[in-house]
Amino acid sequence: AAAAAAAAANARFHSLLSARGVALEDDWDTAMRKVVGHPDYSILSTLGEKKACFESWREAQRMVAEEAVRAEARLRKVEFLRLLRRPESGVTSRTRYSSASERLSSAAEWRALDQNSDEREELYEEFCSSLARKEEAELRAAREAKLADARKLFLKEGVGLDAQWRKVHSALCDEPELKSLDKLDRLAAFEAHIQGLEEEEAQAREASRASQRRLERKKRDAFRAAVAAVWEEIPAGGSALTPATVWKEAAPMLEKTDAYTECLDQPGSSPQDLFEDFIESKREEYKAHKQRLEEVLQRSIPQEARPPPPHTVSAEEFETAIRKADATGATASVPSRSVLFYHSEAVAAASRETAAMESSIRKAQRAAIETFQGALRGLMGATLTASTVWEDASSLIEGKALASSLAESLQRQAFDELVAEMVAEEAEEAVAREAAGEEERKRQKRDRRERRRAEEGD
Repeated sequence: AAAAAAAAANARFHSLLSARGVALEDDWDTAMRKVVGHPDYSILSTLGEKKACFESWREAQRMVAEEAVRAEARLRKVEFLRLLRRPESGVTSRTRYSSASERLSSAAEWRALDQNSDEREELYEEFCSSLARKEEAELRAAREAKLADARKLFLKEGVGLDAQWRKVHSALCDEPELKSLDKLDRLAAFEAHIQGLEEEEAQAREASRASQRRLERKKRDAFRAAVAAVWEEIPAGGSALTPATVWKEAAPMLEKTDAYTECLDQPGSSPQDLFEDFIESKREEYKAHKQRLEEVLQRSIPQEARPPPPHTVSAEEFETAIRKADATGATASVPSRSVLFYHSEAVAAASRETAAMESSIRKAQRAAIETFQGALRGLMGATLTASTVWEDASSLIEGKALASSLAESLQRQAFDELVAEMVAEEAEEAVAREAAGEEERKRQKRDRRERRRAEEGD
């Protein structure tokens, strides 16, 4: 409130100074003599306040006066430029300042700038420069319009990309659109026309390529959708896609679809690439599902509530058991497909383990049999022939360590195999002897024939 009152008092004192005819050049004493008798003189209580208010008033008046001077100078410049724009002034962009001065020096607008002739000449030169720029712009616009008309003519006459300028110019040189241009501009218009055709052709090619890319992308999307549809299916009597399915297994199911055929003959990802990308994404999903299932199987759960080993029950029984054992709901988001695949993996792993164990047993058994056969050969020596019977061998090893090294049934098997080998070896030797005898008879026959021929020759 005090600040508002002080501002109002200052404003009334300002008004008092202006109303009593205080001039800008008046000093403090002169100004006070003009206002001292007025009632508003005492609106400011101290002499310091009055003097400060006087100085602020004088500064404001000085700014008003300076602005008035500037406005007057601007007005003189505006009037001077209006003088130059008048048609009767005869001023063009090429008129010299000295010529204009001789012609216009009597005009009031010209004389108004007599006190600053340098500024007047500068204004004149700026005006001529602006005229020159305007004229150049008009000339450019006129030239562009003529060039545009020439390009329209070329377009109308069907001038194509393969056209030769010499032939085009010879055919169209009498047309008004070309006659209005000089030779260089005619050629420039032709080149601009050809460039425009090239750009249009390039845009058309790019639009065609973009359209082709969109079509190819739609075909790939359609094939992905076909793969997803086959993934969701569980065919009766057949095998569904799983995270472990390879392209060779899936191809017969997908080759029947139109999406597969349409995707074959286009660049980019092949149907196999798209399928493998899809299966890879499903494999990553399954890894997360498998982790949740194994978390449930590894928890500390009472024996009666623990799910049975997957390979000991059916897939449906395993799913029911593991979901029942999941108290935290970790498997709620795991689809049945992933549970079934986990079960099939576990069954396959158990089968591989069983097969590996059986193979190991068979190898150990085979090694034991071969050891027994070697020991039996060493024990019986030359008495072991193809005609030896098991009872002879059995009575020989009875009571020895060799008899307890192998089950009796396997001992008999080892003996039978050994005898069979010896029978085969004897048969091979008999065949070899027969072949050797036959060869010897043939040799003797040849020798007799050669001796007879030699005697007949003598």
